[in-house]
Amino acid sequence: MTDLSNVHLHDLLSETLYINLDQKRSLTGKLIAIDCKANLLLDEVVENNDGHVRKMGLVSVPFVSVRSVKVRRELVDTINALKLNISSQYV
Repeated sequence: MTDLSNVHLHDLLSETLYINLDQKRSLTGKLIAIDCKANLLLDEVVENNDGHVRKMGLVSVPFVSVRSVKVRRELVDTINALKLNISSQYV
């Protein structure tokens, strides 16, 4: 299993997120910004709503509506490796 303990939401800026809003609705888009309440601003968003797919462009996603966030495992591994490399240079 991939270790997510060192990965924070701000580490994922400019990366593609896969967000589930409920059992039937999900969004895929590039993370552009996060506000102080963890609301997400996504660009190039594609919505899948019970099999109906549509392009939406720029979308603000309220934190309270987010059920789960997924990212590619390779991205998490890369972030962890970069953080380990940086921390080992300064210890």
